[in-house]
Parts: sequence; structure tokens; C-alpha cells
Amino acid sequence: VQDLNGVELVRAAASLRDGKLLNGQEVKQPPRYFIGATASPAASKDVERTLEKVAAGTQFIQTQPVFDVTPFSQWLTEVRRRDKDVAILAGVLVLRSADQAARLAKIPGVALPDDVRTRMRDGSGESEGIAIAVETVRALRALPGVNGVHVYSIEWPEAVALVARAAGLLPRPRVKEVASA
Repeated sequence: VQDLNGVELVRAAASLRDGKLLNGQEVKQPPRYFIGATASPAASKDVERTLEKVAAGTQFIQTQPVFDVTPFSQWLTEVRRRDKDVAILAGVLVLRSADQAARLAKIPGVALPDDVRTRMRDGSGESEGIAIAVETVRALRALPGVNGVHVYSIEWPEAVALVARAAGLLPRPRVKEVASA
């Protein structure tokens, strides 16, 4: 577990996909996969860390939950200034309660602004969490350079469909099947 950090793990995955083990030996049947990594746009120095992962072979980035689009937009601008190809999926976590928001605010790498916590505390809980997530999805989709959103919840799967419907994400787009060798 402690042998490889995130960048080294991406590098190892890319090496395997390209037909080589870390020791340089050839892999007879390399795995075929799309390599993803995480990013914490609210954390200091995350742009550099994200770009290290991209240089190591990451093909898509999925971010920690975004609750404040302004600093996320600044992070996105800096990443896009230096790399235009990596796909970026912004995380949107649907909050269920003020208590949950308070707990999340203590997690390193998650930026939960005071106004969101206040809305959750003063609002009607679940419905306010849905409203915040819908607003966030709409704002993120308007940003150039965001390739998609990952809407999720904690122990509340019904919330994802509610947000998807209210944010105009349904019906889902049809994906063209691509023949693979």
C-alpha cells in the first residue's frame, strides 16, 4: 500500500497498458484500460500534482466534490492552460444534512464554503442539498474545459436521479459503440 504514491501508481498502470512491467520486462498481453486519477482542486499545489499525474499517463481526472465554482474555475483554467487533452470530471456530492456538511468541511482537500453550510443549516435539509447540487452542476457544465460531472451521494442513491432530472442531465446521451480490436 505504501510502495507507490498516486503519480507512481499511474505511471505503473500506463507502463502495463503500454506492454511493460515496472522492471522493464515485456507483458505479452497488455491490459486495455482508460487511466484515471483524482484531483483536489481546493488543495494547495494541486495543479502541479494533477499535471504530474497527467504526465505519468492519466487520461481522465475526477475531482473531489466541488461546492464553490470560483476556485474550481481558477484551478481548471490553470490545468487547461498547460494541458488541453486530459478529460476532467467535476465531482458533485449531494448533501443530505447540515451535520453531513459540517463533517465534510473537516476533510482535507474538500472546500465547503460557509454559505453552503449556512444554506444546509437554515434550509430544509435534503431539498436544499438537491438545490445546491443542481446549481453546482449547471455552473460546472457552463465552464469550458469541463468534460462532465460525477454526481454522487453518501447513503442516498435516490438523490442522484433527482439532481440529474432537475439539472437537465436526462435523458442521457447515447454513446456510439466503438469496435475494438
